Formats: sequence, structure tokens, C-alpha cells
Amino acid sequence: MLSCGFRFRANMEFYDRGFRFHGIRRADYRTILERIAMAQELQIYTSISKLNETNMYLIVNQQSDHAILIDPSDVAAACQWIENKALQLDYILLTHEHYDHISALNEIRKVFSAEVIASAACSAGIQRPEINLSKFFNLVLDFRKDRGLTKEPQPKVHPYSAEKAEHTFDDSLELEWQGHKIQLWSAPGHSKGGTLINCDGKYLFSGDTLSYEYELITSFPGGSKKEYRNVTKPLLLGLDKAMKVYPGHGRSFLLEEAAIV
Repeated sequence: MLSCGFRFRANMEFYDRGFRFHGIRRADYRTILERIAMAQELQIYTSISKLNETNMYLIVNQQSDHAILIDPSDVAAACQWIENKALQLDYILLTHEHYDHISALNEIRKVFSAEVIASAACSAGIQRPEINLSKFFNLVLDFRKDRGLTKEPQPKVHPYSAEKAEHTFDDSLELEWQGHKIQLWSAPGHSKGGTLINCDGKYLFSGDTLSYEYELITSFPGGSKKEYRNVTKPLLLGLDKAMKVYPGHGRSFLLEEAAIV
């Protein structure tokens, strides 16, 4: 396989030989090629856990075999991904503190040495069953079952807590990872510890803050319509509409398809 660096140099030589796109400067052409190379490097895998049909994501840098796990909810799927592909798991990122998004965190921490990154509020919430909702999660599952929102049989949930995150932030954090820029922004509304994860300005991991198929819920403990409108909604409205969104539940979609209320 040709390296991205080789392809980049070859394409710049192609440009220099006179095959220029009309109206595109050399510097702009270079930027376009860099973005194409970055996109080719990353592969995003999705696993839907049986518990509440929650999405778990693995971002893989195919050039280096390093990876980031987002919202660990299925230990078997995570181990299969990472071990079968001989990946180095560097970080675990959390979109928020609710149990269905962290249910495999303790087990995955035992298997892999990856450090957890979360907002300070999220880190506090994963340590408390009444905040991460595991204490009440059977009621949540019954509610969804009664309304036909859950397809899979659901397990019995017991109060759950996890150790605090190794790295926390209040408003935002920027992570340089394998040549990629990952930004984490505090995004309260659905929960106090809600977080938007922006990868290279191309991919947005939204947790339960934004979904194509489900309305935003702000009625859980720590939720707030006011904080969503004042803090999170402006963040969403300021993003590139061409970004691909990977939500906590349901299918991925382009940001331009979303109804940001």
C-alpha cells in the first residue's frame, strides 16, 4: 500500500506538471489533498449494543493502527475490534455520563491501558449511580419497552459506578492525535456532562445531544433546556453543515439533515 505521504507528493507533482484545476491556487490544492489524505487514514466502526440500542464507535488510524473508542457499551465488540486488528487503543472518549454509554467502561479499562477523557461533569457523573442513571435504568428500559422503542430483550441493570476520568475539562479540550485534531466541547442539555466530539471538522460524535431519529430529552436529572439553548445550540449552529454526525442512538447523518431545535 502506498503511504499517504507518497500519494501527496505524487499528486503535487501532478499539479505542477500543469494539470491544474481552473481557479484553484497551489496552496488551496495542497489543502484539498491534505484533507483527502486525512479522510483516507481514518476508519470509523460502529457497534450497536443490545442495551438500549446504544452506538459505540471506534476511530482507527489505518496508517498507524492506533485507535480511539467512544462510548464503551459493548466489551465483546470492543475487544474483537481491537484484538483482531492488532490495534493500539490510546483513548476512551465519553459523550456523556449515562449508563448505556459507559456500561462496558470498567471491563474495557481492565483489558486495555487506554486513558479516559471526559468533561468534569461527566467524570463526576460516571462515579454516581443516581447521576449516570444506572440506579433507575430499569425504569427507563420499561418506559421504552412500553412504547415499542426497544427491539431487543433488555438485561436487568444494577447500580453502577466507574472511576473518574484520567483527563477532564470544563469548557473544551483539544487533542492532537496521530496527525488529527479532536476537539471536545462541553454541551449540556441532555445531561450535565454532555460533550460534542469534533474530529478534523469532518465528523461529529454527538451522543444524545443530537439525533436524526429521536428528539432531544432534557428531563433527566442534570438535563436543562436553558443550558442547551444558551450553550449547546450555538455550538451546533456554528458547525459546518457538511459534517457527518455519529449519534448515540440511530443512524449517522449529515448535519444539514438535522433539525436543531
